[in-house]
Amino acid sequence: MNDLPVGISNLFAMATWAAIALLVLMALILGASRFNRWRLLKQAKQTIHDDEKRARSIQAELLECIQYYSENQRQPVNIAGFWKGHSVSRPVRSALIGELVDARVVGIVPQTYKNDFFDFIAKAWVDFFCMPPTVLILSDRDWLLMVNSKLNGQEILIERMIVKFQSIDTNNYINTGGGNVIGVAQGGSDVSLKMGDVKQEVAGADLRNLREILLALRVDADMARDSGIAAQIVAHADLLEREIKDPGAEESRGNLLERISNLVNKYGDAMVTTVRVLGSLRGPDAG
Repeated sequence: MNDLPVGISNLFAMATWAAIALLVLMALILGASRFNRWRLLKQAKQTIHDDEKRARSIQAELLECIQYYSENQRQPVNIAGFWKGHSVSRPVRSALIGELVDARVVGIVPQTYKNDFFDFIAKAWVDFFCMPPTVLILSDRDWLLMVNSKLNGQEILIERMIVKFQSIDTNNYINTGGGNVIGVAQGGSDVSLKMGDVKQEVAGADLRNLREILLALRVDADMARDSGIAAQIVAHADLLEREIKDPGAEESRGNLLERISNLVNKYGDAMVTTVRVLGSLRGPDAG
């Protein structure tokens, strides 16, 4: 630079400092945007936790909306119009969609821009205001379940997102082929039953036993300390009640028990009443 004329050298120095200042500014914008997104999402997740039932209901409706407008697999659907009338803030929308993305139920179709500068500005804007994605796509698996197996949005959530609310206790396990089910009761004592025996009993029983299980599920939901777990138990209870009322449900009792067994496996410490009712189906001589 010493060999350059003074004017050119000064211009070069100014350009260098301008480039450095621009990089610093971009870093500040990026950092501020991401921090604000994190702050808004944290508040949104608390809002979801405070009203878990409404949150799952909205997610179920959203899945059904996407499926309705998906004539074929992997068809992108613009969901901007879905939110009209739901009174849900943008951060909460982002959090609700984020849960579905994390569970691999839906994917986000990213928006493309003319160049990297516009892409940077758009991403900073989206992050700072926690803007939700507008174009989503159902996973192949869930599209097929909803189209071919006729599962609704709520059933998809139960099958796919229940893992988000697993019990923190690691002493819960199940073997529906005839092994023991162990659940740590809320009172602190262990309870166990043989699922092979229970499955055989329920298969040949009248609906009274299923209604007892339904009542037990309702009791456990009311007693659950965690609102997320309570919402999941209620959802299973609703499905069980619907199947009990269905005249053709008798043929699917095995699958029904399998679903409840999986629920006990995940929430054993919050489902002591259900576990005891299931255990009572064995009869006094079962071992």
